[in-house]
Amino acid sequence: MKKSMGALALCAGLYIVTPHTPLAGAEEGLIAVAAKYVGLQERRNRAALTRILGIDPVRVRWCGAFLGRVVRNAGGKPPVGFMKASNWSGWGIRANGPVAGSVAVMRGHVLVVTHTAGKRVCGISGNASNAVARKCYARSKVIAYRRAS
Repeated sequence: MKKSMGALALCAGLYIVTPHTPLAGAEEGLIAVAAKYVGLQERRNRAALTRILGIDPVRVRWCGAFLGRVVRNAGGKPPVGFMKASNWSGWGIRANGPVAGSVAVMRGHVLVVTHTAGKRVCGISGNASNAVARKCYARSKVIAYRRAS
């Protein structure tokens, strides 16, 4: 209980960055679930990530697999072919920009949006520098924003 409350408290601080963004339960869930895995590294935590994702993170691009696990753990259903980042561009419904809890789809990468910072969209993703990490990317690289339907 304490562990999940800590993750929620941590995520709650991120919501302050985008105070006018309403969050549906499913979208809050994506951030909270993704935050629990931050810090896992593909080599140091290879066995754990292999168990969690069902694939070997050292041998496979795994951002889509990570997001698939996050969506399932939050009670949702990932898209068919969720391993490939571009397949997330048809998942759920279109989000009006980088809304906290939405999914940002880029060429070859996907992440759960936590906030924006100027011309950058920030979030949590798998296979970000070979780990589950919080990173920011240029908004110009995003080809779609999607949210749970």
